[in-house]
Amino acid sequence: MWSFHALGWIIASLALLDMARKAALIRSMHTNIDGGDKDGMWRPPQNNASRIELRETVHEEDAIQRSEDRIPPPPTDNTDSSNENKERCLLSLPDCDLSCLEWTIVLATGRSGSTAVLQMMAELPGMHFYGEEGGLLDHMHKFQERVDKSGKKGSLLSWMGAGDSDVHTLACMTQKFYAERHRDTCLHRGCRHGWKEIRYSSPESVEWIRTIFPSAKLILNYRGSCAEGYQDIFGRGCESINGESAKLLEATQNMTGVFHMQTEQLSNLTRWRELSEFLGYEGCEAKKMAGANKNGGYTPVKKRAKNLWDCR
Repeated sequence: MWSFHALGWIIASLALLDMARKAALIRSMHTNIDGGDKDGMWRPPQNNASRIELRETVHEEDAIQRSEDRIPPPPTDNTDSSNENKERCLLSLPDCDLSCLEWTIVLATGRSGSTAVLQMMAELPGMHFYGEEGGLLDHMHKFQERVDKSGKKGSLLSWMGAGDSDVHTLACMTQKFYAERHRDTCLHRGCRHGWKEIRYSSPESVEWIRTIFPSAKLILNYRGSCAEGYQDIFGRGCESINGESAKLLEATQNMTGVFHMQTEQLSNLTRWRELSEFLGYEGCEAKKMAGANKNGGYTPVKKRAKNLWDCR
């Protein structure tokens, strides 16, 4: 019996010690924050001014840190430092100028040398160019169509009365998103952006690209011919490859601002100069062609090719 009483006293004593330790910790916290309780006795705070001041200071420091984290990196060789005095693009979404930035989009059929085109484009002066984005624009088109369809349904779960979506605002948001994805973000008038993609060859996809990027220049990259018996790493033979090329050409046949770069022309340096002129460059000569995925293979690009152009 005595042992049970002793155990109870021990447990109670430990609990009292723990409570005392926590009380001391609370007094210490209030002393540090409010500057009061200098005699060691805790008193309710008279006002919350010091706490509010501390909280606002912490939030202000956090905001500064977040702002610093979003500062773009220093200009690289491809960044025009004179952009500081130029008009900023895409700041007013409802009525933004969709032609403020200069866009170049490479539409390729795959296994056509598009990675080599990507590397050549990325080395043009002032060009912010990147690789495939996974067919994102097609998904955005489906999103826009879904929004419009939901607004017309007579269900309580639909967006009744919402009306059609504002495609222009969606285009402004999309351009801004694409431009800011690049590590050398440039949102001034005349900044050059672009990417290459192998997933857009249908008339619907190409037309949607023209809706979002109305002034974009399109580069079509495809095989002009296919040797009998050829088969790529995906098992596609000439019939499939020629079919993809024909589909892309048909989708863009009535469009302006289109440049053709066939696989067989990639080693022609004169063709690259013509491409640079098509994009508005003057005095740019290709010194050599970037080699990527030769002989139909595939190797992820680990680093950018250098010294591809001589631009005066």
